[in-house]
Amino acid sequence: MVDESELYWFKKEKEVIENLQPSKKLKKLSIFRYRGKQFPNWLLGNSLWNMASLELEACQSCQRLPPLGLFPFLKVLKIIGLNGILSIDGDFHGSNSSSFKSLETLYFSDMSQWEKWECQTVTGVFPRLGRLSLRKCPKLKGVLLEQVVPLETLYISNCQQLEALAPKSVDLELCMCGKLQLEWATMKRLKVAETSLLQIVRSDTLEDLHIDSSLESINDDCVSLLTFQLDFFPTLRTLHLSGFGNLEMISQSLIHHHLEKLTLKNCSKLESFPGSMHMLLPSL
Repeated sequence: MVDESELYWFKKEKEVIENLQPSKKLKKLSIFRYRGKQFPNWLLGNSLWNMASLELEACQSCQRLPPLGLFPFLKVLKIIGLNGILSIDGDFHGSNSSSFKSLETLYFSDMSQWEKWECQTVTGVFPRLGRLSLRKCPKLKGVLLEQVVPLETLYISNCQQLEALAPKSVDLELCMCGKLQLEWATMKRLKVAETSLLQIVRSDTLEDLHIDSSLESINDDCVSLLTFQLDFFPTLRTLHLSGFGNLEMISQSLIHHHLEKLTLKNCSKLESFPGSMHMLLPSL
């Protein structure tokens, strides 16, 4: 019995796809370049009960997503290049209190017209989600999902209008995004490039901090950073700062036992490090 299928279309899509009868034991399905405005009824009706992996790519005429949250064993979902999608709402989640109950990886990419993700009204969604990726969604803005358990990894890239509270995560990477508010209390690794952060606050969990700033501005009032306080990050092991043209000082008042690596690039106004560094930073 076939448990994996890849479907490509070039013409007469609707007639062909509607008459397909995929096995209910199908576990992996990929649909490429389908040009219909909506997906087939057998996908809308959630007849593929055992599906664990689904990829929808370059289906540019599709205007709505099926209620994929109802698939009980779906672990990996990739949605790429669906330029007809303007909004993703409760129908996508299935309006179910346990929607996407097995999903571990969610990947959105190249969604050029996507503007809104209405996920805040759905409760109990994504209870097992570990990895979320948002790439090349230039019009996306507003609220992102709020989950109880922090994500293992969160990657957001080329979402220039996205200004929201970022989901809780352990490993977070941001590149070319709008101003995001972060949950610092759960992070162990943060990598930021060409993105303004609303604030930098104390974190007792952060171990790796890497910021490349072409904007020379990362605090909430858009005044360039003058002093970086290591006291804010007592568990930090590696620190990389690049492109802070007004940074003048790295400060530290207490002994920091964890910092092992410090890299500074293109910080032309830097004047001072902490005094007695060999005592305050014994692991450097």
